[in-house]
Amino acid sequence: TPQNKAQKAAQRVDGGVHFIPALRMGWPAVIVWIIAAMMLGSSGAYNGWGQFDSNSVNNFASFFQGFGLQLLGAILFAPTIVRLYLVAAKERPLPSGLFYFGWSEREVRYLLTVFLFGFLLSLAVLGAFLPAMVVAMISGGIDAELGRNFMIISAVLVMFLLIWFVVRATLILPTAAIENRTAFESAFDKTKGKFWRLLIVYILIALIFGVVQLLVGIASFILGLVFGATGLGVQGWTLGGSVLAIITVLMSVFNQAIYIGMGGILWWKLQSSSENQTETIESVAQ
Repeated sequence: TPQNKAQKAAQRVDGGVHFIPALRMGWPAVIVWIIAAMMLGSSGAYNGWGQFDSNSVNNFASFFQGFGLQLLGAILFAPTIVRLYLVAAKERPLPSGLFYFGWSEREVRYLLTVFLFGFLLSLAVLGAFLPAMVVAMISGGIDAELGRNFMIISAVLVMFLLIWFVVRATLILPTAAIENRTAFESAFDKTKGKFWRLLIVYILIALIFGVVQLLVGIASFILGLVFGATGLGVQGWTLGGSVLAIITVLMSVFNQAIYIGMGGILWWKLQSSSENQTETIESVAQ
């Protein structure tokens, strides 16, 4: 009815402009991730922002504890992510309170979709790289320079293939969170013909994040040196390392919120466009 449509529209407007403040709902996961980053740092595998090297692990107990806490943080943050998608898509209002843990079938489905998407992406990478590597090895046996050239060309082609796949798959996770269904084909259909526009959006966001990360990285490095010089620490967790861990996690969560907001808004725009087309067809048919 028109009244129900008006109520739904009002709810969408109320919830559509506050997705970033919803990070307050996931603060328990943020704390867990900070502790995980500290543990990974004390294990020798995590050396600041974006510097992860499992080959440098010298304390496997801390490493596995940190890795386990990262997974726990992801599970704790899942309800927040789902709600962020719903709010960004203007399907739900922003909940009140300082903690949110609305666990239901929707959150379980979202996590399963995440794991399934990651598995399929891994298969896509292997499926693209293995044939190229085999052909490169064969051609390298005939001519070493030919093998190197073919490997470079194959790497570039595989990179563009993966970029195409990731961009076209933009709506897979939003669809799982917002519509409570795993629909790979439907998500791909919605982005059909929109690859270049979405790619430009990704590039712009990546450039902005790159500048922000550079500035924050410089600031965090300086803070790490300053606090690290104090020599203060608890059980191998230096004050400088703790500052780096906190900044790293906060920036990571902020980046997630931006990408979630982009996905939710994109889903809403495409859904609104589809609904308008359907209403136009129905009015013409009547």
